[in-house]
This record gives sequence, C-alpha cells and structure tokens, in this order.
Amino acid sequence: ANEHECGSPGVYCPAGSAIPITASTGYYTIGSVSTQGSDQSIYDERVRFAQSQCEPGRFCVNGRREWCAGGRYGSSAGLSDPKCDGPCDAGYYCPLGSTSSKQIRCGSPSRFCPANSSAPLDVPAGNYSILGGVDTRSA
Repeated sequence: ANEHECGSPGVYCPAGSAIPITASTGYYTIGSVSTQGSDQSIYDERVRFAQSQCEPGRFCVNGRREWCAGGRYGSSAGLSDPKCDGPCDAGYYCPLGSTSSKQIRCGSPSRFCPANSSAPLDVPAGNYSILGGVDTRSA
C-alpha cells in the first residue's frame, strides 16, 4: 500500500482516498506495522490504510484496540464498550482478555470467586467457602 499521512488511529486512508475515513464502531485501524491481530504501534498511527473488526476478548473505540478488563469477558467480535459483554460469573475468574463468563474455574474450596473476579481470592484462615461446586466457590 502506498502510505500517506492520514491523521490519527481513529481514521484510515485506503490507497487513492482523497479524505480520511472514520473507523467503524467496533473496528480498529491497521497499517504496515499495526497489522491485523497484532498490537497497534505508534509508528504507523498517522498512516493507517484499512480497518479490522475487533476480536473476542477485546473492544475497539476510535480505531484503537483494547483488552477486556480483568473480571469481564468479551465473547463477541466487534465490541465497542469497555464493559465488553459483561462480568465474569460467580465461581469463576476472568483475567485480562477473557472470552467466556466462565473463563477459569475458581479452583478449590480454599479459594472463592465472587462475580466480576479477575483472580481467585484465598479463603481467610478460620473461614470456609460456600456456594457453588468444590472448584467453583463464590462466597
């Protein structure tokens, strides 16, 4: 592609375009360094030439691609809300970029995972976990 100055990561300029095109909702812009599926680079953010739909586990706003936060998940492609598809289910935890509400089982009766957990919590000494199965405790 013949690259020319386009403006910002929020727009892209296909070859031969006269004016920048705003990135669609749920899409990120790509260029010669910021290729589809790779991390975006500052080195080509003013010369992006196409757009790509945001992958599951990510959300895209203003042409930029971000991970769904820990404790949340994004099973859908094309998300544009930082809340992604929603919180992780109780009894499970969802690290950064999770694609399921039940990404990882909490693990054992010595740990518990309330809804929206990004990592399991240890049951304090002298207490015990309840609710859920042996490996999906939520309280």
